[in-house]
Amino acid sequence: MTHATPYDVFVDIFLYVIDWCILIELMDRMYGKIARNRRLAVLTSFGGIILLVLYSHLSLPSYTNSFFLVPLSFLMLVFYPKNTRKKLLFSLCLLSLTYSYLFMLNDITNMLPFRFPWVMIYLIIFHLGLWGILFLCLHLCSWEQADIPRSLWGILFSIPLCTLIAMPILLIFLSYSTINYYVRSVLHFVLQGIFLSINVLVFILYRRFTQYAKKEAEHALLSSRLVWQERHYQEMMDISEELHAIRHDMKNQLRTASLLYREGKQDALGEYLSLTAGSIEEADAFITTGNPHIDAVLNLKISDLRKNKIVCDPDIAIPPQLPLSFSHTVTLFGNLLDNALAACLKLEVPRREIQLTVSYQGQSLLIHMDNPVLTDGSGLMPGYGTGLKNVEKTAAAYHGILQTQITDGRYYTDIVLYNL
Repeated sequence: MTHATPYDVFVDIFLYVIDWCILIELMDRMYGKIARNRRLAVLTSFGGIILLVLYSHLSLPSYTNSFFLVPLSFLMLVFYPKNTRKKLLFSLCLLSLTYSYLFMLNDITNMLPFRFPWVMIYLIIFHLGLWGILFLCLHLCSWEQADIPRSLWGILFSIPLCTLIAMPILLIFLSYSTINYYVRSVLHFVLQGIFLSINVLVFILYRRFTQYAKKEAEHALLSSRLVWQERHYQEMMDISEELHAIRHDMKNQLRTASLLYREGKQDALGEYLSLTAGSIEEADAFITTGNPHIDAVLNLKISDLRKNKIVCDPDIAIPPQLPLSFSHTVTLFGNLLDNALAACLKLEVPRREIQLTVSYQGQSLLIHMDNPVLTDGSGLMPGYGTGLKNVEKTAAAYHGILQTQITDGRYYTDIVLYNL
């Protein structure tokens, strides 16, 4: 097959540019948008296409471009967010899909009683079929954050890998067989069609697996949330009952205080009033911000701190119904206060004091915490800092920042979450 006119190269480039646009849209759907250097990535890829087409038109038959299109698109993978397993899986699928389709198209041309007089007819048919396959993948593919178990990854990887290995084995087997040429071409066409269908199935399976994984994660989060809420409401009920008992006995307590005063028992009166005031202060220390998630996490964590004789009187100034999810609330405040608790337990009781301030200004949530920490001159002691990477990831989800430093034996943490 040869080109009829020297202008066919421009038609060829135009068709491959369309292919490339569809491939970029498919990769965006599979891996997420390119966050950085997207313009450079697109320009570089288009330049590679033009060089490939020009080189093939000068030294190779034009139809050989079709074998290099999908592998060339893999150069774009370095610009997409990191997800090695996902990139490898779909790269194998696209390779297997493309080559199965090419073999099927070649089988059709071999079975026809005539040859294409103009190479561009073959190329246009190839591009039309490829667009149909890529649009089908686009329809089936969806970008999901949820990850799937390793065992399922193994199943998915085995599908395109086995079909890629089977392709050359099938060709060798049929080329040495004594089957009629026409029958052999039909058999190869059918088997390649099965390979293509199996690889399309990978997109469906991945979508289903990620949906199930996402539902499982949501179920686990809901169960965790119920546990936290149950503990939160139980403590709230205990404090409410205690406060109710104080109010119920208030008359008797006032009479007792009056009697102690008349009898001149000042020490006994002072001790009695201190006990009563302590009970009231304990009930008043219960945090209520109007945000059930934040209230539950803070009250439970601060209750744990007080049980370990750690002083923490948080200063909270936030609006009710703050749009901060339960999982992010647990990650932020749970990890910060757990780390502070671990650090304080290594110190003497008089030094155990945590400062926590949470405020809301201009659609931004500001979190400041500082706690004492045991250092050895080179930084934190081993074992401290668990969960800080998760806190950093959560802050990044809100385009926020996390800053930490150690000064004068205290560990300072500042977090800003934007657009809340």
